[in-house]
Amino acid sequence: MSTAQNKQQKKRKSQTPTALVYFATLLLFLAVFGLIASFVVDKLNELNQPQQAQKADPVPSFNLFFAHVNGKNVLAEMSVVRISPETNSVVVLPVSAVVKNDSDKTFREVYDNGGIIKLKASVEKTFGLTVDNYATVSNKAYERLVDMIGGVIYTPEEDLYYLAKNDADDISIRSGQAISLVGRQVRLISQYPVFKTGKEGNQLFINEATEQLVASAIRQTSITKNNLDNVYNIITENSDTDWDKNIYKVHKTYIKKMLDTNDTKCQLIAPEGKWQDNKLEMSDKFMEDLKKIILDTEPAPIED
Repeated sequence: MSTAQNKQQKKRKSQTPTALVYFATLLLFLAVFGLIASFVVDKLNELNQPQQAQKADPVPSFNLFFAHVNGKNVLAEMSVVRISPETNSVVVLPVSAVVKNDSDKTFREVYDNGGIIKLKASVEKTFGLTVDNYATVSNKAYERLVDMIGGVIYTPEEDLYYLAKNDADDISIRSGQAISLVGRQVRLISQYPVFKTGKEGNQLFINEATEQLVASAIRQTSITKNNLDNVYNIITENSDTDWDKNIYKVHKTYIKKMLDTNDTKCQLIAPEGKWQDNKLEMSDKFMEDLKKIILDTEPAPIED
């Protein structure tokens, strides 16, 4: 065999392993590409499948506590306003200062001895709820809020008469006479001894006035939404409060969404029980009713 033939055979033999390597590499590439393609197809199929809507966490109810304090720093009355975005409802608990707490002291006595912080703690313990934010409300703020909402229409069942030191604060309303009360008049009737039943009459008036004011605020949807910032500023001006602007902005969002439904429910629950010496000892029935309302306005838990 010639030298040229030997060289050609050796060249062909040396090329055979190289071809096998190329072929194996090609198979490996095709396998990897196939896996990638299969993965992509699976993901596209998943995206094309109907997606289950993820349930958002329920919005918890929150309780705002407002204590009306007069010019002599004496507690006049107070209210707990419970906002429940999930049930689209508002619960209002108006409380006279002479209602007794769980320790047999009036809320006015609690405020006199410990200020708003002690009063907040007493309200939480007595009524079995958590106060998320609190604020004291001055006479001026009280009157401005009532006037902003539109006042109260009131028809007393007895003659109301009181001579004050200041003639402008005199009260004279005949029984059965329907009268439109402005903020100052609402405040005076809430506090002055004009009822035959004493403080019990004041509490009943507070109940009626509060119910009208809250119902009017909810009914006047657009006006209320546009005035939320004004309401907040009026309440918190010169107030002893922990209701800061950042917290208020969150609350405002929920309140506006509720008002946008035009179907916000409002419920007033007022303290009931035994009146003695112008002080109210709340009944077990009232406490049970309040407990049920609190539970009913809690958001439903998310089902798995």
